[in-house]
Amino acid sequence: MTSRLHSILETEGLTDLLPLFTEQEITDSVLADLSDADLEKLGISKMGVRKRLLAAFNQASSSGSSEVAAPAQTTASSPAEATKETPFINSLGMPFVPIPRFETRFCIWPVRVQDYEQYCAATGATYPPYPFPQGSDHPVVGVTWDDAIEFCVWLTGKERAEGKIDEKTVYRLPTDLEWSAAVGLPHEPEPTPEERHLKAPGYPWGLRWPPPENAGNYEHDRNGDYFGLKGKILHHREEAEGFNNLIESSRNPRGTTIRYIQEDQTASYYEEAYNNWLLGWKPVDKYEFTSPVRSFAPNDLGIYDLGGNVWELCMEEILRGSAYSIMPSSIKDAPGTLTGSIEVPLENQIVYRSSFRQRISKNKASVSDILNAMTNSYQELPDGGFRIVTATAK
Repeated sequence: MTSRLHSILETEGLTDLLPLFTEQEITDSVLADLSDADLEKLGISKMGVRKRLLAAFNQASSSGSSEVAAPAQTTASSPAEATKETPFINSLGMPFVPIPRFETRFCIWPVRVQDYEQYCAATGATYPPYPFPQGSDHPVVGVTWDDAIEFCVWLTGKERAEGKIDEKTVYRLPTDLEWSAAVGLPHEPEPTPEERHLKAPGYPWGLRWPPPENAGNYEHDRNGDYFGLKGKILHHREEAEGFNNLIESSRNPRGTTIRYIQEDQTASYYEEAYNNWLLGWKPVDKYEFTSPVRSFAPNDLGIYDLGGNVWELCMEEILRGSAYSIMPSSIKDAPGTLTGSIEVPLENQIVYRSSFRQRISKNKASVSDILNAMTNSYQELPDGGFRIVTATAK
């Protein structure tokens, strides 16, 4: 049980620290036994914060109460009045905060399963299938661009009718530049997403690579062969062996020798790509598929999951932010691939950049289908969702 811990963190305004405790499975029963050194090992670097928490833990223990009364949450009455400390919270319980350079208010997490279920119940829309377990606080996956737009239209109409927002306010997907502002990128002067692609440096967690532990919900393991590289290696090795047998039986004809060399080099190329892929990553989180929103620390704006968990749709029909899964891409000569005309996977070091963009077609059945159709990937799991913003209607 962590209800006491959660209440203490809410009282102290430190709910962003909850993942540090839950990752180490620290429960209410041991709070009074924690020391300053224990909190520092958890990653709480500020001495003042540690002192506040230790005092609160001791007070809660001495009182014998299993709960600490949390103060009434202060929220903004309209999106325009929202701040990081006092977000606007809509009728679905989704908080919205400001972002730099825009009047837009950004939801601090992606649209959740419970949010999309309410939309489906109200409209009769079909909930998208998903092949792995999801809780109500996980981000919805498998939606199309059109699905996301229809959700925004429904929510706008619902909350205007309820008086939650005025007639000048709408819910919609973020634009590409709004998403960049939310993730912490500087102004990008290029006029299109394609021209802005990979121009700005950095990742949602900072400038370092690889990602630190608990940086977000990224690729969990590499036990599978998601790109089918093992099969490609075997195929070209078998082809090379066949040409080698022809060479031995026909006194080394020049054309057969060339084809043997080409197949052997191709197999070696895929083998190198596969080995580099295996060695280039270690898991940074415990989740195999999607994770609950707010499972990891927010950024400086108070926004969660802008890297990992699910790809996020933008108005310009592009994806931002990567996902829990590997990037199912093997585009020829794409930035970050091994050079040459052979198709190999994009490196995560490129895909996880904050400025990485992936264009989609809104008419495809799902984000994963879009990516699979483009890349012939072996990955079939849905990994795309969406986040919404409030904005002034045009």
